Amino acid sequence: MDDQKKKFEDMFLESLKDVDIENIINDKEDKFSDIKEDFSETLISLESLIESDYPEMYKGDGVQNRLFDELKRMNTLKKKYNTIDLHNCESTLEGLNVLNSFFRNNASKYRYFKIIHGKGLHNKDRSSPMRTMVRKFLINTNIVLAYTRAEGSDGADGATYVLVKQ
Repeated sequence: MDDQKKKFEDMFLESLKDVDIENIINDKEDKFSDIKEDFSETLISLESLIESDYPEMYKGDGVQNRLFDELKRMNTLKKKYNTIDLHNCESTLEGLNVLNSFFRNNASKYRYFKIIHGKGLHNKDRSSPMRTMVRKFLINTNIVLAYTRAEGSDGADGATYVLVKQ
């Protein structure tokens, strides 16, 4: 297990070596001035993806019940949202990189997001490390106000709806 953890950490650090977070952050609008903390403090480890799962719903402090209820029915209410499909990423590391870039490029453009990560039906143990990674990322990112699993007709536990700060 330690070899896998070390390999994951090495791959993760390697994937970030050409990313100039400071430059990206300085280009964002003033209303997202705290985004530096969001992305630099989002820590994902192989150990946490294997040993635990994150809740299917998260509601941050101060999020109104009405807004959270709208998030839960985002598709039915036909809210304008942006979608990213991580379902076919080769690894959770690739998924993390894609998700990180996606949020950097779209956080100021949309309030609602749909992340497709799959249910884990093709894994030996029927678990979804991609879903776990996505939810850990969301909980540790300050611009995320809330998230919930998608509606049954829109992917159910294979997708997650997200509400971000405006």
